[in-house]
Amino acid sequence: MAKIRRMKRRRGGSKRLDLAPLKEILKDRRCWTCMGTVVVPDGESSHFELITTDGQADLLISVETQPEGLDLTCRMNDAAIWRIPNVGDEVAIVIPAGELSFMPIIVATMASGTVPDGVAENVTVIANGEVLIHDGAGGAEELVKKTAYEAHIHPTGTGPSGVANNASVPTSYTEILKAK
Repeated sequence: MAKIRRMKRRRGGSKRLDLAPLKEILKDRRCWTCMGTVVVPDGESSHFELITTDGQADLLISVETQPEGLDLTCRMNDAAIWRIPNVGDEVAIVIPAGELSFMPIIVATMASGTVPDGVAENVTVIANGEVLIHDGAGGAEELVKKTAYEAHIHPTGTGPSGVANNASVPTSYTEILKAK
């Protein structure tokens, strides 16, 4: 008759399973998005804050996600056109890797439900606000309306015969804003 041998137990118990490769395979690499509403947080006086560190600036906006109701502080998308959204504006938010610890980013302000006059193909309409065009060094100059330009008076009294004698009237105007 054959002898049955008992297996020897290893000291220290069983070897732990290394889950690192499985964790890497299952890692969620999607970029999550959500909608939110710009709010003034309780106890605060404003819905935005400009933070400047080592010459770099970040514009932070307080948002409540919809429908979850999470309070988030989001960065504005670093773009050439800056506009602080108003309290109550609906915004689209990107959350990198779905991790709220990475600063969520506002990528768009959604339409308010009213369409301003003049909206058409190949036309940019700026409603409700002042427009400043900076020269890159922080300087901005007001653009004059065509009607104001045409109403200015030259030293001779009529026509483009010289420099305008009214110093409050800018020397150029635009019907179509262009920039280099």
